[in-house]
Amino acid sequence: GIGKTTLAEEVRGQAQQDKPFDKIVFVEVSKSPVIKDIQGGIADGFGLQLTEKFEHGRAEKLCDVLKREEKKILLILDNLWEGIELKKVGIPLGIPFGNDCKGLKLLLTARSQAVLTNEMNSQNNFHVDVLNDAEAWILFKSIAGTRVAESHLKTTANKIVKKYGGFPLSP
Repeated sequence: GIGKTTLAEEVRGQAQQDKPFDKIVFVEVSKSPVIKDIQGGIADGFGLQLTEKFEHGRAEKLCDVLKREEKKILLILDNLWEGIELKKVGIPLGIPFGNDCKGLKLLLTARSQAVLTNEMNSQNNFHVDVLNDAEAWILFKSIAGTRVAESHLKTTANKIVKKYGGFPLSP
């Protein structure tokens, strides 16, 4: 992709360093989201055992834990390909929960901004786009070294930047 996961991991690292949150939980969602897997990832982040057999029971337990939690929590759900129902997962945000969990902040990454705005009804969205040619060249030089600008390498280096510089989506 274009670095959404890397950016989310950087946010997590910075938050761990600066400590604006008492707990940070990072969950990879994936192309075909499985609610039980998302619930399990959140539970792992809290050191919880979810013994409930059904999604609904697991969601209730997570919701209760998150609503009772008095600490500031950053929950990162990375790589949404489609919207998910937060209530089904057990995340007490939005209707009907209102402000039941004031210390919880949710960071979502998605391949499509439409997923965030239309399906997840999220706020404060920002778009991460591919690099333009100049930015791609600067990044390439910083990684490959300044020697790539030498005349005998520059033609090949420019071809590489043109082909991959904008970071096309991963297959």
